[in-house]
Amino acid sequence: MIKPHKELMSDILKVFLLLILFGGSAWLIERYVSKDLLFELFKIKSQFQGEGFRIGKLGSFVAFIGVWSLLIALGVPRLWASALGGMVYGALLGSVLSLLASVIGSTILFAMGHFVLGGTVERRVKGTLLAWRENIIHNTFWWVLYARLFPLSNSTAVSLLCGSLKVSFRRYLLASIIGFIPMTVVFSTYGSGTIKRNYFQLILATGLFLASIFLKQIISRLKYFNKKVSNN
Repeated sequence: MIKPHKELMSDILKVFLLLILFGGSAWLIERYVSKDLLFELFKIKSQFQGEGFRIGKLGSFVAFIGVWSLLIALGVPRLWASALGGMVYGALLGSVLSLLASVIGSTILFAMGHFVLGGTVERRVKGTLLAWRENIIHNTFWWVLYARLFPLSNSTAVSLLCGSLKVSFRRYLLASIIGFIPMTVVFSTYGSGTIKRNYFQLILATGLFLASIFLKQIISRLKYFNKKVSNN
């Protein structure tokens, strides 16, 4: 089992690796990409935003949400949608659109787990696994929230598992929305800062990422406290 302080240091190391990745990309774009190519890149960006197309901006938003909802439902990491959303639409709008896509995609996966795997899980879960299942059902909000706050957790597996265990959809959805927000904002800000070569945004995203790590530690303690109260 990983000790808490080692887990914390591991998370912080991941933050700085991401800062190097996105910050390095912004530096390479600024230093080595020609102005003509940058102009073309921003022209393509404007087209993705709906300018010059019949669908317009609203159509662009709907298309982005629709495509990424399906991709997330197929197992594509939701943070890719956040980073791309930030690059195309900016940090704020990119966060909103990719959050909607993440919520819809995870809802599709929950439904798949519920209707496709639910019956099988009910028949197969016995003994010790039955107690484990009951524990998750009674602590759905905290389990899902903690999993969503961890950036490298398998979001697809979490959604399918919750659906197959037939946990409360309301708690699952609320925890997913709250848990998705921090990393969605972080990666959208990273994406926006990279394409705009805005180092302030990159530093801001890193600060938000560090804050989310400490938030995860707090949630972990609250989850543990809630579990103790439930067992008493």
